[in-house]
Amino acid sequence: MPTGPTDTQLPPQADSRPATPGRQRQAGRKARRVERRNRVRPPSRAFNRLLRIVLTPFFRTRYGLRWDRKAFPNIKGSYFVIGNHPMNWDAFLFSGALPDPAYIVAAESLFRKPFLRFLLLKLVGGIPKTKGRADMRAIRTMREAARRGAPILLFPEQGGRTWNGVTQPIIPTTAKLIKAFRLPVVTGILAGGALSTPRWARVNPRRGRLRLAMHVTLTPEQIDGMDEPGILDCLQRAIHQDDAAWQARNLAEGTAVRFRGKRRAEGIERYLYACPACGAYHSIRSEGNRFRCLQCAFGGEVDEYGLLDGTDRIVEYGRILDAWLDRRVAEAETSGTPLFEVRARASRGARMTGFQPMGDGFVALRVRSGQLEIGDETIPLQEVSAVTNFWSHVLEFARGEQAFQVTLEDPTESVYFLMLAIRKAAVRAGAEPARLSDD
Repeated sequence: MPTGPTDTQLPPQADSRPATPGRQRQAGRKARRVERRNRVRPPSRAFNRLLRIVLTPFFRTRYGLRWDRKAFPNIKGSYFVIGNHPMNWDAFLFSGALPDPAYIVAAESLFRKPFLRFLLLKLVGGIPKTKGRADMRAIRTMREAARRGAPILLFPEQGGRTWNGVTQPIIPTTAKLIKAFRLPVVTGILAGGALSTPRWARVNPRRGRLRLAMHVTLTPEQIDGMDEPGILDCLQRAIHQDDAAWQARNLAEGTAVRFRGKRRAEGIERYLYACPACGAYHSIRSEGNRFRCLQCAFGGEVDEYGLLDGTDRIVEYGRILDAWLDRRVAEAETSGTPLFEVRARASRGARMTGFQPMGDGFVALRVRSGQLEIGDETIPLQEVSAVTNFWSHVLEFARGEQAFQVTLEDPTESVYFLMLAIRKAAVRAGAEPARLSDD
């Protein structure tokens, strides 16, 4: 099973052969081709108009989307747009509320496929952001967007799209970015997105009604008078949304939104990776609109409002399982047994390149030795960074300039659990917590 790097996967190694003028010219031409291929063009106004013509009716019909632009005054010049991230469509939903085409900061993983790379770089104005370390290329592109007077759209939640409908903590370096650019900040909250298309669900979407409200949160003058922690706190409050609590309040007030769909519970074991009642790992199974534990009487229904038996317990269950995982990490460190060992397909790549298969096999996490094992390769947890989920079934993390992807073979296993377990174990091994998020 091949596990070693290839020339297409890693940054070029030093060439021991003499640097002749011919080789230097060839290397220069190759570098210029790569630079042209990866250069971000301004978002196309024609393509933006086409997307609005096609997608606006689709969003209104499929998702019942309504924009609230009343608190969004005209802003001259460039500005940041920062929103919560409950859906895969968020960038298009937010873009549709803006008067001008926006540059969109997105995970570099989205740019690996040639078609998507062309679409994002040449038509949409996508800015690839490498996770786990400072990306000066992305910063330079954002500065170019600011000089052009264009909006800059980003979704800065750690871990990306929310799993339970609650806005996650914002990546701390976002405040540094806001402070350095000194541009107005418009924030937006999309309500109902996580109920319409839960990240854990195998069947999407549910038909309901979404609301997107936007307003100006920070002006350049306000930014000047605030420090970075203050800016971060302001942004966190401005984009905070808890879809389950929002729906529970609506239900109590008689204004609840129905999210109709079939097999509403299927896939919830991706989020409930253990039973909140008895603590049995990988014991939740879902079928149709219901889920249950194989080891005890725990179970419930995902109702037509997107709630668990009419309550917002999904967030409470998440807190219970987070404490359970803390105990499991400590036990694994004491016993020396793997925290997890699952069958998966692994692959490896580098910035803006496709992934190369490492083969099928087991992925295991050993807390005592502080190591992550992928097939025959062992990676010290202290060297791991940018641990996150890509889509809803792929684990992604970085080690220096390399990027790794792990796809689970069992669809009932939880990649969300793997992400949280690696982050917690890496902190115990001495890794810097800030490096483990996807900043």
